[in-house]
Amino acid sequence: MHEALLITEIFDIICQFAAPGTLANFARTCQAFKELSLDELWKHLDTLVPLVSLLPASLWGELGGKMILLQPPSLDHWRLIQKYSSRVTVIRRNTNYARAVDQLLLVAPYSPPPSCMFPKLKVILSSMVLQERTPILRWMTGASLTRLELVVHDVHETTHAFVSSLGTLCPNLTTVLLVCGFTAEMGSMVGTMSRAICQWNHLVRATFNVLDASAYKHISQLRSLTTLKLCLSDGAPSRLQEVELGPAPFPALIDLTITVDDTSVFAAWLCHLRLSPVNLTCNSLESIYLDDFHSRYGWTTVRLDETYPLLAFTRLRSVAFHELCTISMDDHALEEFAAGLPLLEVLHLSRCISSVRGEKVAMPTLKGLFQLVKICPLLTELSIVIDMEQSEWVDLHYPGDGVCNHALSMLILGNSRINDPKRVALILGAVFTALERVDIEDWEHVPLYLLEDKETSLLLWHQVNGYLSDFAIVREQERWRRRIM
Repeated sequence: MHEALLITEIFDIICQFAAPGTLANFARTCQAFKELSLDELWKHLDTLVPLVSLLPASLWGELGGKMILLQPPSLDHWRLIQKYSSRVTVIRRNTNYARAVDQLLLVAPYSPPPSCMFPKLKVILSSMVLQERTPILRWMTGASLTRLELVVHDVHETTHAFVSSLGTLCPNLTTVLLVCGFTAEMGSMVGTMSRAICQWNHLVRATFNVLDASAYKHISQLRSLTTLKLCLSDGAPSRLQEVELGPAPFPALIDLTITVDDTSVFAAWLCHLRLSPVNLTCNSLESIYLDDFHSRYGWTTVRLDETYPLLAFTRLRSVAFHELCTISMDDHALEEFAAGLPLLEVLHLSRCISSVRGEKVAMPTLKGLFQLVKICPLLTELSIVIDMEQSEWVDLHYPGDGVCNHALSMLILGNSRINDPKRVALILGAVFTALERVDIEDWEHVPLYLLEDKETSLLLWHQVNGYLSDFAIVREQERWRRRIM
């Protein structure tokens, strides 16, 4: 509802400037558009406060600093609430700790049938499941829902009953986010959440962080599922490898996001996943994002060879690792990785190389970069950290034997090693002809922000971007001269 729309004030202004003879027509116009206007005003709710404002404040009081219900709402009060709640289609945020929710919880036991207060509600976003809040959520859930986002923050008998019934209450969902929060005992919720998941047959986009073998098998058979986000714990691969997925699992999956503690878990899951050589492996999956569950911002080292199971997905167009983890790779590993995924358009490997005690981190050079550009000519976005200090061997007039990319517009090089900004700019400008600048915004965030050489490195990158801008002007002038000759 538009809280800033002050109906009374608007009417006062209109009446001040309108001729008296036109007010009758104005009133008839308002009456004609009344229902349509109310539908639009109540269509999207940010909070449940507008519903509470329909009830008299005298229903509630305080006793010992705690809110209490002085008298239950009358049938007329409930009819008034349903008159407007029946118009709501989207609830963007369920403010679980707001006073308005506490007020509604006190009157919820006196709600008359039908129990569904929101017959047209299609979307619930960013709502938390707490034991004491389930009566409000039961009001909202119904067959009209097509999108639901719930985070379970409380493991209780009431919570289990509500979550397990979601499959029956909301059978028509197409977009679901159902996860356990950090405060929940995730293990005890696996079976409960999986029972709900197994009853959703029309999912297109789904996000889960706990599911058992039955739920895993169920989602693998959905022909409608195109986008999947999974959180894999350490024991997930061994637990799920026993599932008989059938000859063509995930037949329509296009976008896959995997959240793991380390890439070995991710690799094990991919190895155990029985893929159809005609279906998922070749024709369907286009995007994989590997996230770091704990967001350790650069202090996690990943060896590129640990991700080689990805190479089975030959039609991938987008591969992104958690952008702030450390990727250890040399030129050979980078070339082998690129050779398996020649259709890549977006590749985000790393934005920071951090020194981790006891670990030797390999870094590609310009040779590896040239090979990557040659093998993956469709790249439009690239994040990689490379060593560009040894560049004397590069022919500035013909870098990389003339390898060239005319499509790449985003290049993130993090804390790549450089010592000659002008030479680096000449090489990058020649290889990436559409590149206007190197993206350096990550230097304003951890872990790059915390590096000791931040100021020195940023100065060098600003010089690189200055040269790139100058060289672009020169190239444009040369093209203009050639056109007029």
